[in-house]
Amino acid sequence: MTDASDSQIDALRRDNDELRAQVASLKQEVSFLRTHFTLAQGMKGETLTARLTGGALAANYAESFDLRVGQDVTVEVKFSKLNTPNLGQPTRRWNWSKPLGWKDKGKDFDFLVLVGDKDPRFPDQYVDDSPYVFFLVPRGHVQEIMTKGETIGANVQLVTELARAKSPASLALKKHIVPAVIVTSLLECKVTP
Repeated sequence: MTDASDSQIDALRRDNDELRAQVASLKQEVSFLRTHFTLAQGMKGETLTARLTGGALAANYAESFDLRVGQDVTVEVKFSKLNTPNLGQPTRRWNWSKPLGWKDKGKDFDFLVLVGDKDPRFPDQYVDDSPYVFFLVPRGHVQEIMTKGETIGANVQLVTELARAKSPASLALKKHIVPAVIVTSLLECKVTP
């Protein structure tokens, strides 16, 4: 064997060792996120909203908001998958937990963005072709859309068949449904001097 092929083999071994280390790290991350599913769901909504707005994720997990857009606009983001409240029944809903923080304390933001997986049964009830539904709620309107929660804090809940959503909180929330492009443009408008 020549020195050139020996050095190529050494380089391949180093690359292989690095790739094995990356795979081990990714396996550990996936395992963590599977164990902490709600954290992974939140990260999905935060990352998606950050991409839509060009915003920066909060510096640490304990911030009073999730995202900063421009210099001044703070955003709290909540994500919900499609939930089935009663197994075997056709009703699906979104559940967003603790929009104001644990026991309704600790969150300070300008806008609440609620993101949910769309229910494919009702495409005509949603405002765009995105795979997600978006609600952009100014901070001053968050109390109107919440359902009180005694143990951990308030929740926001909405059935995915929007035509059936008739409670006062649901009617208030439906006023804030927006297409994905509006999440971008409304938040950008607030940033522009």
